[in-house]
Amino acid sequence: MTLSCSLQKFHGDYSTLFTPNGGWLSFDFKKGWKIIRTPVTSKTHESYFSQLISNLLREDLKEIVNPECLVFRINQVWNKYAQCRYENNSQEDICFNSKAKGYDYLSNFSPTLILINGELFSSAEHAYQKLKVEMLDPQRTIGVDISGMSALEIKKWGAGYEESFNLNSEEKAAFDVKKLDLMRMIVEMKYRLNQVFRDALIKTAPHQLVENTDSVFWGCGRDGKRQNHLGLILEEVRKGCLVEGAVQ
Repeated sequence: MTLSCSLQKFHGDYSTLFTPNGGWLSFDFKKGWKIIRTPVTSKTHESYFSQLISNLLREDLKEIVNPECLVFRINQVWNKYAQCRYENNSQEDICFNSKAKGYDYLSNFSPTLILINGELFSSAEHAYQKLKVEMLDPQRTIGVDISGMSALEIKKWGAGYEESFNLNSEEKAAFDVKKLDLMRMIVEMKYRLNQVFRDALIKTAPHQLVENTDSVFWGCGRDGKRQNHLGLILEEVRKGCLVEGAVQ
């Protein structure tokens, strides 16, 4: 059975998916997608979602009714055990990276489903690197399967391809503007489709967010004084979330 057929009974409202009433989405290599009644427990949660996400990444969600709602629901249940920190008792900045326990959800490496133009990605890093490479060369990603790559592997793949273009200073400056726009769009989508991460991001206010990595563009660099563009984008997105919450 196809994914779209297995989800027909929800009519685009997936709020009961992953509950006793709605059942759990499952994939069988012989029979395809189906809804099962066997509940997923805290002990089987990690292995279940690991397998589910792996199979979903091979699917085209364009035929799914209300795919963003589906992705939102999956992220909601997938990340419900995530240990997201947001408090900082001091006046210091919140520094984060993929290894910062409790703050790793702020990193682009954090596992979360992101849907862009019908294409599903397993992290912000996967989305950014593939779409960045497509901006440089739309033909380069045809036939390339990134679903099996780790966030670190996809980062090295994208960085290596960008370097191979040998952009001059003027071209690089123009491309940096495009990269910032792309990253902003991806980060906005990340927190739009993940309520757990969104709630935690909002609660980091009013602290400044600093990506504590060697990157002189996205992070603070080794000397802690670099551009920190990812941290600044996160603060922009957080501000937007706060405004939306105030309006509601």
